[in-house]
Amino acid sequence: MRNLGGFFMLVFWSCAVPDTYQKQALRFEDQLALLQQRGLEFDDLDRALSQIRTISYYRLSGYWHPFRKKDTDGNLTDKFIHGTSFENVIELYEFDRELRLLVMSAIERVEVYLRTLITYHLIADSGIGLYPSAQNVQKTTCGTRRLRQEMTAFFIFC
Repeated sequence: MRNLGGFFMLVFWSCAVPDTYQKQALRFEDQLALLQQRGLEFDDLDRALSQIRTISYYRLSGYWHPFRKKDTDGNLTDKFIHGTSFENVIELYEFDRELRLLVMSAIERVEVYLRTLITYHLIADSGIGLYPSAQNVQKTTCGTRRLRQEMTAFFIFC
């Protein structure tokens, strides 16, 4: 069977991307200069340049969003609140990255625990050494009750 992924991507791209761009693509150095013009402060331009190159301007833009000034109507402007530094943005980015890793680690532990419980109770109740068949699963109401109790205890403990 032929892969049509490239065809659909081409169709999507031609529909989603405008013919003319409103913004000029900027080099990394020009991105930093633009941020400086908008009032963002830099302690170390070389380090900031390295971070823009590895993280990307557009990924970081969501993290400097809270540091932008508002106009008299409450709308965000392109200017930054006085005293905002690039390091403030990086600290927020790093905090979010570490939080995401902690949450994913916790989710993985819960997933492994639940799979272990489900496997143990289904196999123990069916009396076989492999995953039970559909008929055996229907016979495990006692096991599912115990499973539900253990899962509830686990989440209360967490």
